[in-house]
Amino acid sequence: MKKTYKNILVTGCAGFIGSNLSQKLIKEGYRVIGIDNLSTGHRYNIHKKIIFFKGDCNDKKILSKVAKFKLKMIYHMAGQSSGEKSFYEPEQNFKDNLISTFNILNLADKVKCNHVVYASSMSVYGNLSKVKASEKNICKPLSYYGRSKLESEKIIKYYYNLGINFTTLRFFSVYGFGQYLGRLDQGMIRIFISQILKNKRLIIKGKLTRIRDFIYIEDVVNYLFEITKNKNFKNKIVNIGTGKGTSVSALVKLLRKKLKINFKFKEVSPTPLDQDKIYADTKLLKKISNYKIKYSLEKGIEKYITYLRYSKW
Repeated sequence: MKKTYKNILVTGCAGFIGSNLSQKLIKEGYRVIGIDNLSTGHRYNIHKKIIFFKGDCNDKKILSKVAKFKLKMIYHMAGQSSGEKSFYEPEQNFKDNLISTFNILNLADKVKCNHVVYASSMSVYGNLSKVKASEKNICKPLSYYGRSKLESEKIIKYYYNLGINFTTLRFFSVYGFGQYLGRLDQGMIRIFISQILKNKRLIIKGKLTRIRDFIYIEDVVNYLFEITKNKNFKNKIVNIGTGKGTSVSALVKLLRKKLKINFKFKEVSPTPLDQDKIYADTKLLKKISNYKIKYSLEKGIEKYITYLRYSKW
């Protein structure tokens, strides 16, 4: 009897979130088709069982090859993920995020895949009058990155009218296993730890009073995987965070405690139009999800540091 596979496409399969998600899906019995141009992802992140296509989501030749598979779902995790970088390369940012999303939705329509999960961002909110960000808030993104994510969300809603179900996830500050220290334009915890381990000093762009919602990668992946089985996520925009805000000052103190390194730090000018204080309103997430977050910030940082000490970071 011929074996049938449950095929799932993961774009950005060599990146931080995409690689962790791919490993989880394979472990749970899915066949993963992966796309990644390896511009920020790493080849050693690609699981040996992934059917891998090197390139980006704007490459029509690659998309035509992927179209030969009958896809149960698409996780669109690929894209440019740095708000800071988007200011210097705005055109490339929109190509990597907005145009690629359009192409993936066209692919979904072509192969009759009726569920696309999209990796959006807290950056769509901008600076709100209240620190807690709800999916009901009017979005006013500050960066080109945030704008490209918000416009992608709008395109997804258009394709919903054509019969494609969606789940849009607004990720807050994800960190942890698989987030390598070589990249310093995205991920506050990664950036801070990298500087401390290499230089025993820390340059902080912006105020110590800024607030973020840090969520460990394992919790994020469990939410992502739950979408394969939990229909409550369908056709919703959902915040993915812990619902707890942590100041930059508190983060610095925690890193000093966990790294056990006596480092100095200096505040400098912030990244252009950086968000100030924001954390996730998780009422909707708690209502529709059966998963309970496992990692506090302290526990997550402990696990991340242990991973870094035994890896080739």
